Amino acid sequence: MSIRYCSEYGEDAFIDSLGILPDKGFYLDVGCAWPFLYSNTAFLRERGWDGACIDGNVSYERSWGGVAAFTHCVIGDGQPIAFEPNGAPELSRVGSGEIVPTRRLDDLLEFSPHVDLISCDIEGHEFEALKTFDWEKNQPLVIVAEYNTAGIGEDYRVKEMLEAMGYRERHRTVANIIFTL
Repeated sequence: MSIRYCSEYGEDAFIDSLGILPDKGFYLDVGCAWPFLYSNTAFLRERGWDGACIDGNVSYERSWGGVAAFTHCVIGDGQPIAFEPNGAPELSRVGSGEIVPTRRLDDLLEFSPHVDLISCDIEGHEFEALKTFDWEKNQPLVIVAEYNTAGIGEDYRVKEMLEAMGYRERHRTVANIIFTL
């Protein structure tokens, strides 16, 4: 089977080249946007993986019909925040706009299988989201986290948190860092 790579900066091809993921698994794609365009998890769905696809912008939901389950919610600590959907959906972000509820990752994934891979791209709020992940239940083999958000700049708090848990940086693109155990 030929795998189609779709990520923005080749993250999927790099992850595949590591050869550490199981044939079947479960992924978590936070800030999933479109199912194929710039997707770090499309290659996993092609292999038959299951996963949770989450985005705060409901406009993406139409694109996911029949591809995989899509959950519309803003990930946070459970407290309401301001979320601004944008006409260019990829520019939607927390900061100003309508006050919306947030969901914690540990609550949202309470009954999910073991998470093997996380992709997290939520425009500068990756650290806050990943703090709500159940790290005792799950130790994903691979984590892709945005560290350099256009218009916001670089943030290395996720890197510091993951390295303290034994993860190491394996690859860096202009926007994302890929970590493995």
